[in-house]
Amino acid sequence: MNVVIFGSTGPTGQHLIRQALASGHHVTAFARTPSKVTLTHERLHVHQGDVLDSASVHAAIGGKDAVVSALGAGAWSQERVRERGTEAILAAMKTHGVSRLVALSSFGVGDTREELPFFIRYVVVPLHLARAFRDCAAMEAHLAASDREWVVVRPPFLTDDDGVGSVQRLTPESIARLAMKVARADVAQFMLEQLASDTWLHKHAPISN
Repeated sequence: MNVVIFGSTGPTGQHLIRQALASGHHVTAFARTPSKVTLTHERLHVHQGDVLDSASVHAAIGGKDAVVSALGAGAWSQERVRERGTEAILAAMKTHGVSRLVALSSFGVGDTREELPFFIRYVVVPLHLARAFRDCAAMEAHLAASDREWVVVRPPFLTDDDGVGSVQRLTPESIARLAMKVARADVAQFMLEQLASDTWLHKHAPISN
């Protein structure tokens, strides 16, 4: 499969690149700063561009089979990168006839907000994650309103721990056991699996280790 990855220079994006190549995919890593993509491979192409620039997004998506988005920004960023970037991505996908998009969001967005532990919901989110969660929610709304084949992945706290090779669905029971974290490597693996699976098509996948 010929896949373009947005957010490729972030910590989850780097896992996505490595694992996509290991799975035999042809990968285009979309990056504002190409030098941050340190991996080299015969099936890896680095496309320089800004996700907020529709022309560069169109150029990257043309001819691809699917899109994976791990877009993100700092907790205090006001750029609305996820929302505005996803708008540009969806428009380009429609123009070029690309159907599948797997996007990274966050547990606690949308209908999972009420499932967060009390302290996180009423202290951590308002003080530190409010902008990021609004950005994720707006991104998810654009996906839900689109006619593309989308899957939204909602992990809790991301870690740089070694992956265990699988994830589980995050439920109220597992939250009670404080299973509120997941390795980025396992998130990347799950996201790539959704390129060929309809299990979570047009759904939000809450996952953890």
